[in-house]
Amino acid sequence: DYHKYHSSEFIPDHVKPFILKGTGTKGVVLSHGFLSAPIEIRKLAESLNAQGYWVYGIRLPGHGTAPEDLQTITYKDWMNAYRRGYNILRQHCDDVTFGGFSTGGTIALALASMHQEIKTVFAINPPLSMRDIHASMAPAVNMWNKFAGKLHMDFAKLEYIDQESENPFVNYTRIYLNGLDQLDQLMEFCEDNIEKIKSRVMILHSDNDPTVNPHSSKLIFEKLGTEDKTIISVEADNHIIVQDEGSENVFKIVANFLNKNTAEKKMSEEAVCETAKA
Repeated sequence: DYHKYHSSEFIPDHVKPFILKGTGTKGVVLSHGFLSAPIEIRKLAESLNAQGYWVYGIRLPGHGTAPEDLQTITYKDWMNAYRRGYNILRQHCDDVTFGGFSTGGTIALALASMHQEIKTVFAINPPLSMRDIHASMAPAVNMWNKFAGKLHMDFAKLEYIDQESENPFVNYTRIYLNGLDQLDQLMEFCEDNIEKIKSRVMILHSDNDPTVNPHSSKLIFEKLGTEDKTIISVEADNHIIVQDEGSENVFKIVANFLNKNTAEKKMSEEAVCETAKA
């Protein structure tokens, strides 16, 4: 994908998917957000890896290459890329968690609704709605573009919009509207299916997120089918809380959530052993 959209033979590390080898059999599939690249979740991945977890960092198709790459990508391509990461970790781990930041969190939740074998899921600032008006405009503009194409009015098409980014080193500053339309479809799919999730779930969100409406996290929490769910709000005026100031606190919250799951499993196994001895 990179070579298709770039003339350079050198692929920078920050756009590549990655795998960090753990010391046990626990793993985490982790995805970055919309318009970003795997480097966005690298620090979180390294923090979890330091505690023994295997971590696979997804590269969502259409990302880490060039904005034009989002013209033909579908949200199902993103979900399939996540599944590939899961299948890779299953070769090494008997306990895999689905996790993600921003759109990656929404994908993790959407797939957890389809993979009932997944016992633990966490999502950080997952969107079901966006603050940016451009996101809500995308389906209508996409429909207009298709209409203009049928009338051979290519001059009237609006294919992309420019935007400012919190992290221009990683994030695209040009958004192709097909990408926004696919994001909208992903959020709709997630909202329609999260009631099927029976896993243990944690939703972590910024209390004043300028990109994703914090109401998304509350709506997800309410719609989750599982009773074993937690929602945590952190004080932050930024969206990318896995990189900026305060990220260490976010890493600690995620680790505590995952380690609690491990501790409870160990206690359960010990209880079974004691029963067997009796």
